[in-house]
Amino acid sequence: MSTPAVLLLVLLINCVVTSAVLGSLWRADVPGVRRWLASQALLAMAVGAVLAAPSSPVAVSVAVVPYVCGTLAILQGFRQFFGVRPVYRAELAAAALLVVAVVWCAWAGALSNLRVVFISVMAVYVRVAIGWLAYRRRPAHRPPFAYGFVWVVAIAGAIVQFARGAAFALGHGDDATLLHPTTLNVAFVALAVLSLSCLSMSVVMLAHDRIAERLERLATVDGLTGALMRGAFLEQAEQRCRRAARAGAPQSLVIVDLDNFKSINDRHGHAAGDQALVHFAAVMAEGIRSRDLFGRLGGEEFAVLCPDTSADEAARAIDCLRASLAGGGAGPTGGVVGFTFSAGVAERVAGEPLSQLMARADAALYAAKAAGRDRVSVAAPAQRADVAA
Repeated sequence: MSTPAVLLLVLLINCVVTSAVLGSLWRADVPGVRRWLASQALLAMAVGAVLAAPSSPVAVSVAVVPYVCGTLAILQGFRQFFGVRPVYRAELAAAALLVVAVVWCAWAGALSNLRVVFISVMAVYVRVAIGWLAYRRRPAHRPPFAYGFVWVVAIAGAIVQFARGAAFALGHGDDATLLHPTTLNVAFVALAVLSLSCLSMSVVMLAHDRIAERLERLATVDGLTGALMRGAFLEQAEQRCRRAARAGAPQSLVIVDLDNFKSINDRHGHAAGDQALVHFAAVMAEGIRSRDLFGRLGGEEFAVLCPDTSADEAARAIDCLRASLAGGGAGPTGGVVGFTFSAGVAERVAGEPLSQLMARADAALYAAKAAGRDRVSVAAPAQRADVAA
């Protein structure tokens, strides 16, 4: 068996193994996985046809259809993964014309190098499109490694395919020697196999990243309100407090508690209580700034960490939301039971740990409750000075 044949056999095995891995993710409902799985099966069929009869026009005709479809399916899978429209009619029409042209070249017995050029042009287009998607659509909140790997592999594969197409267009290669162990042929087959294998690995990496993102969200985001869970909020708040301390920037913490929430559950049922929590969280998410940190401490108690904000500024902002919610101006309630909230605000002083900042904000909250609820209380400057000392 020639070296190119061995390399293609390795690619065939890689397609089978990747199909098994992607098949295990079928029920995970990761966007793009099913198209990627189909692409691996189609590419395996194409490689098998080439290995069976590399010089036969029938084999070429049989191989080109699954190869073109499989290559397009990879691109469509990436588009689906990144939330982009996967199928374009112009691409399908171009792919159909490509198949007809390659089959005609195979049966005509002339211009055999031209079919390599056609295939290479398509491969370059697909890889550049994949690289562009990975570069432009990478989620900012996700680790960059997997997406950077996709970009590098796609662009490197495009370069290889461009070089192969150019070499055959200039007459430096011979398509009739696909499995012959010439130096140029072995080099191009090896690079193409490596490129496709790495691309197969990259789709598994992206699927894994999407599943990891879901698990992280389940572990850090409250499923009912969309706010950060207590542990995630405290962890991120600690990090922000350290950054604020180094920068010497003001930072305030607001602790919010829904008034008489137990009576909502008792009088209207827990479903009404859940609706109230969801509505409150939606109002808060819309009213606070994007750089503010919003979390659910437990039950009906929430917290907002406001960077670059004094206690008075934070109190004014939260009081506007309180008045808006109490007056029904926060938007249609959709049948949500009316409710109010109280809030305590404390500004962090130099060297103050988060636990003590939370204790002061909590004390201010209880002062607001004791004063009649539906109000905002700010920790007095004297309290902040005592902590600093």
